Amino acid sequence: MTPDLSLYLIDAKMNPAFSQEASIMNVSIPAELEGFVQSLVVSGDYRNPDEVVGTALKMLQHKEKLRREIQAGIDELDQGQGRDADDVFARLMEKARALSGISGGNK
Repeated sequence: MTPDLSLYLIDAKMNPAFSQEASIMNVSIPAELEGFVQSLVVSGDYRNPDEVVGTALKMLQHKEKLRREIQAGIDELDQGQGRDADDVFARLMEKARALSGISGGNK
């Protein structure tokens, strides 16, 4: 069995990457990710493994939020609450022309 890299999330005052108070949590990652985490720290992109994991979790949180928003949009479309794409694009083109000063008309 390959050893896992154990990471500790420390108090936010010691690790400015976290905007809120952080709790102490022991996290094990798969051995195949250990080198990746270490390479990010060595490159200088991150100060320590805690910052790598914190950033990854924030990205995952954002991804899940987007997934929920997309699903909500799909659900609305399934319920017939969508808008016709041609109407949306026509309206966007009108706004773009108005902003650029181009008169309407044919392509």
